[in-house]
Amino acid sequence: MIDFHTHILPAVDDGSKDIEMTEAMLEMESSMGVKHIVATPHFYAHKMGVEDFVRRRAAAFDSIVPLLETAVPMDIRLGAEVYYFDGIGRADKLAELLVEGTKTLLLEMPFCAWDEHVYSDVHDLIVKKNYRVVLAHIERYPEFQKKPFFGKSVFDRVLELPLILQINAGSFYGDRKKTKFCDKLIENGNDIIIGSDCHNLTSRQPNLEKAESYIASNYGEGVFEEMQSLCKEVSGI
Repeated sequence: MIDFHTHILPAVDDGSKDIEMTEAMLEMESSMGVKHIVATPHFYAHKMGVEDFVRRRAAAFDSIVPLLETAVPMDIRLGAEVYYFDGIGRADKLAELLVEGTKTLLLEMPFCAWDEHVYSDVHDLIVKKNYRVVLAHIERYPEFQKKPFFGKSVFDRVLELPLILQINAGSFYGDRKKTKFCDKLIENGNDIIIGSDCHNLTSRQPNLEKAESYIASNYGEGVFEEMQSLCKEVSGI
């Protein structure tokens, strides 16, 4: 299996706090059959420059290479969870934040009602920069959107763009409203990949097997396998 969305690198964001936690998280991933991980630490343009981020990410990865070669063999690809900012569709240096070896950008959208500027930026990332845009944890945004008086909301229009929707594994359990939304996306045939969005060993631990079990039980093994195939493609694995 591939876990596309993780905060498993040590001491680089609000995810794993140290190498020991990273090792334990990697062991959890391995125990459920995960062999490939995309490490996607948070990138906030208003807090840090791209060069500093890339340097910190590389140092964090280098610190766990011995683990990957001995204790927990695992293929890790470096990426980022890039938080949206106004004008991102025209921004320079985004290429350094793509999943390595690909043109895939994991984009965290704003937790507010999306407007025309948001739509234009996402459109430009796809059409003008020719990126494969993956919207992180898509199920977390609907509650912030406004219902239009007529026509379609900006949220609906964004989802009609040729992008990929990433769902957090935990959203298939617990929050009935989020689960229902995720079910609708699957039933509508959207391009979907799953990620754990793991941050730690307790409240947000690796849990990809929960999504696999839910999807296989409700939609068949083939649906989860198709999601994994798409994940493999966008991850460059």
